[in-house]
Amino acid sequence: WVFTVNLPSPQTLQEVQLPIVSNSDCAKAYKVGSITDNMLCAGFTQGGKDSCQGDSGGPLVSTSSGAWTQAGIVSFGKGCALPNFPGVYTRVSQYQDWIYSTIKSTSSTSGSTIQLLSFSIISFLFLLYIFL
Repeated sequence: WVFTVNLPSPQTLQEVQLPIVSNSDCAKAYKVGSITDNMLCAGFTQGGKDSCQGDSGGPLVSTSSGAWTQAGIVSFGKGCALPNFPGVYTRVSQYQDWIYSTIKSTSSTSGSTIQLLSFSIISFLFLLYIFL
């Protein structure tokens, strides 16, 4: 869900298509050293579209041949949709080994099947799962 400026909260889930911005280009916008390999950035140079407050923890997804992949988790940005300040996301692939080992470990110790639902980050990366 997204908060829109000077408008009531939408009743339907909002989405936006954004181009990926290289980490080196993204680092030029933010303080030196603030963009790491654990992050990825997305947004338009001219601004106008972005994730915003209230979107933290939401997914950045891509699709290829009909398959959806979660590439990022909304983390932070400067304002909302400002020119030259892309949104910053947690790079899910950097945590893939940890996610899989946590699922495997939890599954083998509990004897239950676990279905991974989503990833979320506000201050840390949380793993959300459901026991079937």
